[in-house]
Amino acid sequence: MSSRINCLSSILVLMFLFVSCDKNEEKLLSPTAETIAGTWVYEGFDNDISEYRRTYELAEDRPGWIFHVNGKLTDRQNSGFCGTPPITYANFSGNWEAGNNSIIVMNSKFWGGDMNYKIEIVSVSTDRLFVKMIY
Repeated sequence: MSSRINCLSSILVLMFLFVSCDKNEEKLLSPTAETIAGTWVYEGFDNDISEYRRTYELAEDRPGWIFHVNGKLTDRQNSGFCGTPPITYANFSGNWEAGNNSIIVMNSKFWGGDMNYKIEIVSVSTDRLFVKMIY
């Protein structure tokens, strides 16, 4: 009887561990320069909020950003004025700075000159970034 109770207890403990350890759960991070630094590729847009996914490199067919730790910025965007598919993308250099209240100030080149804008960090996790464009 004692071994049966031990076995049942072990099974219950294992079931609890499997249920409580969700590997897909994303931990939200504080929006600091350290958590923002890295490569982010555009995934989509919903209700004024843009979603980016952390990757190892920029995608050929989508916009994105590389926030370098030294404040430099690689801004991947349309290479020309036309926004009708198929769109070609190019990398433009710039810089970025973490401001107050989850605001990132960005300055970069684009096909028509210079661009200055701000984004508000809505949330950031280890692999997702949600932002609202302020311009």
